[in-house]
Amino acid sequence: MDFKIEFTYIIAARLYAPIQQMLAAHKTWMVVGNGIEIAERMY
Repeated sequence: MDFKIEFTYIIAARLYAPIQQMLAAHKTWMVVGNGIEIAERMY
């Protein structure tokens, strides 16, 4: 599959317990590189 998605921003956050739990429960991730995955989530 060959497609391109452009992102206008990336947000990095400290992984405090509530964020860790939210990420652990997240099921939909997009692989963008070797060992790099991204996801979108409202907090």
